[in-house]
Amino acid sequence: MERKERTMTVTAEKPVVFTASGEALSILPGTENPVSVDEMLRIRDEWLARHKNKLRGYSSDKFVAQKRRDVETGIE
Repeated sequence: MERKERTMTVTAEKPVVFTASGEALSILPGTENPVSVDEMLRIRDEWLARHKNKLRGYSSDKFVAQKRRDVETGIE
């Protein structure tokens, strides 16, 4: 069975995200070049390893709730 390489292309503004402790996690603006899913996961894992101290006490549920509040108040 032949395995096809999956890639993703993203073009979006990359906002600053604030952690529960109030620290800003800025993400460099721009677009991303297509990369394989494996490469994207590797990049994500490296990013999480670098920023795990800032993410302590910050869950994806809290992030989604914050984004919903931002949308409701017109920030997003």
